[in-house]
Order: sequence, then C-alpha cells, then structure tokens
Amino acid sequence: MLLERGVAGLRVLQGLIHLAGRQDSAAIERACRIALTHRAFHLRTLRDLIKRDGREQEAFGFLAEHEIIRDLSSYGHIVRAASGRGPAIVGSLEPACPAGGS
Repeated sequence: MLLERGVAGLRVLQGLIHLAGRQDSAAIERACRIALTHRAFHLRTLRDLIKRDGREQEAFGFLAEHEIIRDLSSYGHIVRAASGRGPAIVGSLEPACPAGGS
C-alpha cells in the first residue's frame, strides 16, 4: 500500500484496521484479494466489495483448437495480403454466410 499510494496509503491501512473490527475477516481477505488483482488501493473499493459480497472471477481456460477458430497461418495470410506483401487467398477467407443472406 505504501509503495502504491505513499503516505496517503496509511489512512487506507488505518481504515482497514478499523474495518477489521466490524467485518468478517474472510470477507475482508476476499475483498483485498479482488482489489489487489485490480490494483484498486482505496478503502471505498474494499467497502463496496464487502457490501456486495464480491466474488473472485473464475479463471477460464482457452481452447487451442476449435472448428470456428482459424489456423494461425490463415491470419498471417490476411496480414500479408492487407499489407501488400503477399497474395490474397480469397476462397478460404470468405464469410460462411453471404452478405445480406442468412
């Protein structure tokens, strides 16, 4: 806190200590973890997170391959064609649905 806010961070820490006497420690810990991930070093943010019973965002894994995700080389062709450094490969880059159709 001191590294981020300097002397003003001391007031936040004092407020946090005061909050610890009135709130559940698990709720304070959860709010502090969430605030830290957002680099939100303000007492108001902590109070709001505790009041809303803020939950940590669930982390999702990303798919490496999927039928609607193009191969990375396709994007290379698009960039080269757009920059004039390579031939345009029109057939494989057309949209699945023609314009105006459904």
